[in-house]
This record gives sequence, structure tokens and C-alpha cells, in this order.
Amino acid sequence: VPALLGSLSFFGNPVGLIRGLGDGVSDFVNEPVKGLKRSVEELNPTFVVDGVARGTGSLARHTVGGIADTASLLTETFSKNMAVLTLDRKYAHRRDKAASLRNAEGGTTTFVDGIESGVVKLLRGVVEGVSGVVRAPMRGAERRGIEGFAKGIGK
Repeated sequence: VPALLGSLSFFGNPVGLIRGLGDGVSDFVNEPVKGLKRSVEELNPTFVVDGVARGTGSLARHTVGGIADTASLLTETFSKNMAVLTLDRKYAHRRDKAASLRNAEGGTTTFVDGIESGVVKLLRGVVEGVSGVVRAPMRGAERRGIEGFAKGIGK
């Protein structure tokens, strides 16, 4: 049960992060040792250097991958929770529809596509937020007068 709780995306999958870091540290230690043994057997010092390079590369890959995965899951959870807190059903519906379309298309394929997608979403969010600050009170005032205006400001 603790492993199940630790792998939940709400927490950023700490079990996966720890497992990845453990694998990276293990390779960081074991690969140079393997290289040293082979260097001694074959009397060729390049195997030690190769082992150090493989171990260091593995540690870097596991560390960066684990941290990126954890950060991704945490921000995804935060984003979903913020969408729920907006209490805007239209926005939540648009967001869910866009997510299902992305999943059907296979998602983002390259780093550049991911950066582009993030910038577009950020700009769209800022524009919608600023226009919502103006629109919500006006819409509320049209429907319910001063009371609607005050509720629109609260939205």
C-alpha cells in the first residue's frame, strides 16, 4: 500500500524518483568498477574511463528523468486542481476536450512542440484571465444589476 500511495501522481511519484535515483547511483558506482576489472584483465586503461563515463551518464539520465517526471506530474495535478477551483464549467469542458484530443493524436512529439504548446497555453490563459476580469462583472451586471456585478468581481 505505501508503494501504491507513493506512486500516485498527486505526490509526483516519489517512489519512481527514488528508484530512478537509486539505479543511477548504482550505475555510477558499478560501471567504473566493471571497467576497472576489465582494464586489469586486458591491461587496457580505457575501460576504466569508459566505465566512469557510462556510470556518470546513467546517473545524469536517471536524475534528470526522475526530476522531470516528478515535476511534470506535480504541475499536471496542480493544473487540474486549479481548473476545478475556477468553478467555470465552460473552461473545464474546453480543457477536458483539448486533453482528449491531444491524447487521441498521440500528444506532443518534440521538445520544440512542447515549448510552443506551453507558450500558446500561457498566452491564451493570460488573455482569457484579463478578459474575464472585465467580462464577468459586466455580464453579472446585465443579468442581476449591482448584485450580479459584485458576484462577477468575485469570479
